[in-house]
Amino acid sequence: MKALLVVFALVLAAFFIVRQPDAEGSGTAGRGTGSKDGGPPGSRCTIYADVPTVRAGRVSGPGRYRCARSTGTVDVTVSLQIDSGGQWVSVKQLAMGATGVDTTKKRAERDRTAFATVACAPGTYRTFVGGTVGNDERTYFVDAASARVTIPCVQASSGSPKP
Repeated sequence: MKALLVVFALVLAAFFIVRQPDAEGSGTAGRGTGSKDGGPPGSRCTIYADVPTVRAGRVSGPGRYRCARSTGTVDVTVSLQIDSGGQWVSVKQLAMGATGVDTTKKRAERDRTAFATVACAPGTYRTFVGGTVGNDERTYFVDAASARVTIPCVQASSGSPKP
């Protein structure tokens, strides 16, 4: 019975070790979405669309990338989109790209992240990242969309209240 408990504890510990999140944090509590196809494992370039956030009265949609090898290339557009009657409409777009070692973890994540940012307006937002990534073998068309988030954009009232 003791041996069974030890085996169970080891399996449970291994499960949690394997399921640890990526060391690179997106700042969105794991709600970022990575692209599906950016090359074979070992030479893949992946783009991420992270959930929009609000800071200082502005909505920001972060997009980032990472390639496994320094032979990677990234040429994408980060779009902050708002839901307009069931259609996603880009309210801000920002080009982002890099080649070589600048596409890998050797370059800090903050330097591989771009923020499409606008003044806060109430609505449902998402970040969309799309374009091409490549390795020494070929180029791939990729896209990723974050989870949607409703942002109320509550402004602090100014002046005295009206009677």
